[in-house]
Amino acid sequence: MTFNNIFENQEFNTKLNSLKIKISNFLNDGNIDLGDLNIDSLIQWHDTPNHVRRIYPHENCPTEVRNTIIKFIKEEFPG
Repeated sequence: MTFNNIFENQEFNTKLNSLKIKISNFLNDGNIDLGDLNIDSLIQWHDTPNHVRRIYPHENCPTEVRNTIIKFIKEEFPG
């Protein structure tokens, strides 16, 4: 028997995985070295009181990739 987590948002998870793939491909194609950072440390999100999830570059995201990551976020999470 499989139990579903009622707090999990499958649509968000799918978009987040797609975002991570885009970021990974961008970094690999550009031979960009993040040092100690990984893809999970480039983005963050939070839920607002009115139940809207906001996703954005993490404060530790390097400035040289920030604009591209914002572009990818807007593609996956429009509006």
